[in-house]
Amino acid sequence: MKWSSVSIIFLLLGAIIRVAGYTSSAIRYDEAISLYRATTPFLQYLIDLQRYSSLFLWEFILRFWSILGTELWLIRLPAVIIGILTLFLVWKLMGILAFSPQQKAFVSFLIAFCPGLIWISQDARAYGLLVFLYLLSIFFIFKKKWLGFFAANGLLLYTHITGPAFVVGSFAFAIAYNHKDWKRIIVLGFAVVISWIPWGLVYFNIHQTPQFINTFWLGKISLEGFFREFMLAFFGRQVNELPIVLVLLAIALSVILLGINTISHLDKRIYLFLVPFVVILVESIFWYNTLFYRTLITLIIPFTLVLGSLVGSRNWRLLSWVMVGLWILITGIGIIGWNPRLRGGNVDKAAQTIRDSWQEGDVIYYGTGTAALPFDYYLSDKPRFILNGVANSNLTPPTLHHFDFIALEEIQYKRAWIIFPMDTFIPQVQMNRLLNYVKGGELIQIINIFEIPDIRVYLVDTE
Repeated sequence: MKWSSVSIIFLLLGAIIRVAGYTSSAIRYDEAISLYRATTPFLQYLIDLQRYSSLFLWEFILRFWSILGTELWLIRLPAVIIGILTLFLVWKLMGILAFSPQQKAFVSFLIAFCPGLIWISQDARAYGLLVFLYLLSIFFIFKKKWLGFFAANGLLLYTHITGPAFVVGSFAFAIAYNHKDWKRIIVLGFAVVISWIPWGLVYFNIHQTPQFINTFWLGKISLEGFFREFMLAFFGRQVNELPIVLVLLAIALSVILLGINTISHLDKRIYLFLVPFVVILVESIFWYNTLFYRTLITLIIPFTLVLGSLVGSRNWRLLSWVMVGLWILITGIGIIGWNPRLRGGNVDKAAQTIRDSWQEGDVIYYGTGTAALPFDYYLSDKPRFILNGVANSNLTPPTLHHFDFIALEEIQYKRAWIIFPMDTFIPQVQMNRLLNYVKGGELIQIINIFEIPDIRVYLVDTE
C-alpha cells in the first residue's frame, strides 16, 4: 500500500470517529451557556455582550441554527461538519506544502486520532471553527484568493478572544509567501482591523477590566500549569504517569529538532504556523493567561504541521524517526483510552433520576450557574433557583435572566434537589450556606467531570 493511501485512510477514519458517538455525552456547561445566550432574545443578547461573552460568531450561528431545534445531535452537528472539513483542509495544505508521503501519513495520523481534536469536533463550541477559519485563511493565501483571505480573517476576530493571535499568524504567512503583494496585504490588514471595530470595542471593554483579569480562573502562567493544560488538550482527559513521561520526551526531541533545522539552510517559513502560539504566550505572560487546554487544542494542528515538516529531516534523520514513533505511540494511547461520554459526566442520567423521582412540592436548587445550565437543559420545566450572593462570573455568569437568585429558606417547598458543585471558587460564606442546606439530606449521586470539580446531588426533605 502506498504511503499516500495510508494518509487518506487515516483522515477517513478520523472523519468516521468524529461522527461516531458525538451525541453520547451529556451537554457540558460550555455548550449550555452558548445555547442559552443564543436563545436569549436578541436585544437582550446585544446588551449582555457588553458584560460577558467572547464567542460572538459561534453564538450568532447557533442562534439561527437552533431554530431547527435544540436537540444535542442538532446543536453539535455544525462542529462535526467543521471538524470533517478541517481534515480536508489539512490534506489540501499538506499537498500545497509539498509534504512527502511519509510526512502526510504522520500528520494525518496525529490529527485524525488526537482525542483533543476529536473533542472539539463533537462539541457545540467555537474552537473547531477557530481552527477551520485559520487553516482556510492559510489555504486562501496559497491560492491568492484575497477576498476569501479577508473574509476568513475578519471572521476569526469575531470567533474567540484568541482570534487576533491567529490573524497575526495568517498575515505573517501572507507576507512570507506573497511578499510581492505586500501592499495588497497591508490594505487587507487595515480592512480587517476596521471590520473588527464594532466587536473590538466590546472585546476590550470585557477583557481589560480588573474584574475580568482578577477572576479569570487559570491564574498566572507557569511551566507546570502549561504542561498540565497541554496534557488535557491533547488527551481530552486526565492521564496516568506513562503518557506524561512519553510526552515530555517527545516535546524535548521536537524542540531539539526544531533547533537543529533552524540553523540549517532549509525553508523555515512553515515555522510561521507557530506564530499564534507565540502571540498567545506573550499575551499570557504580560496580560492574562489564556494558555489553557481549550486554547491549546486549537494550536495542535499548526504544531503538528510543523512537526510533519521535520519527518525524515536530513539533519539527525534517526532522531526525527524516534520523535515520530513517540508521537504515534502517544496518540495511539490517547485514542485507545478516549471515551466521548466522559466529557459531560452523567448529568443527563442525574437529571433523569430527578425527573423520575419528582413529587409535587419539589424544587431544584443550584449552588452556581455553572451547575445550573447543564441540568436546566434537561429540567427547564421544573421550578428552579440559584443560590444568591455568588458574584464570581466564572461560577455564575451575570446574564442568567431565566433564574431566580434567592436563599433556600425563602422558598416554599416540600423537598429540594440541591445541586452542589464542590468548587473552590465558591466564597466560603456561600459554601457554608450550601453545607448547611444539605445537612441531613440524602446524597443521591456524585457526578465526575474531568475539567471541573465534582457535582453532588442531594435530596433534602423538610418533613
